[in-house]
Amino acid sequence: MYTPTILSTAGFGSTAAIAGTIGIGVFNILFTILGMLLIDKIGRKKLLLIGNIGMTIALGTLGVGMTWVEVPVWLLLTCLSLFIVAYSASWGMVVWVILGEIFPMNVRGVAMGVASTALWLSNIVISMAFLVLVEAVGVGVLFLTYAVIGVFAFLFVMKYVPETKGRTLEKIELEIAFKNKQAVS
Repeated sequence: MYTPTILSTAGFGSTAAIAGTIGIGVFNILFTILGMLLIDKIGRKKLLLIGNIGMTIALGTLGVGMTWVEVPVWLLLTCLSLFIVAYSASWGMVVWVILGEIFPMNVRGVAMGVASTALWLSNIVISMAFLVLVEAVGVGVLFLTYAVIGVFAFLFVMKYVPETKGRTLEKIELEIAFKNKQAVS
């Protein structure tokens, strides 16, 4: 949404910023398709972890490059593209698949509605806060903050997100219930 603003901040002219945005949009589509082809081969959890590493490295590099080090504009565009590639092939779609798999069947519809609402509201908050935060702390510091959040997201996925690849919804439900029962004991 704010790619033209980010590219303009990085030194691109208006026309180049729009062209860069179009290119990033094409990456988004292509790598979403790639992620769809890989999700059942690699697995949901592994795809999230791999995507998270790419996203965090891209955001960290963007943050450093826009805060302390004078890096070439092409490197910033590469990092932005890497973020989109990693996000599109992983988090952008895998989260929706996992949400449809991890809730017990008796509450799946309501739980998906609550989870979808929470995701979209979070999206709105992040979108609305982005320019305010850029103005307050600068785009580089904001990207570094997002990279730190990415580290915590990686740890969260490692510890709490179950791998659901190759399992029926019923089996996933039983495994999660069993793990929850063990955790309570």
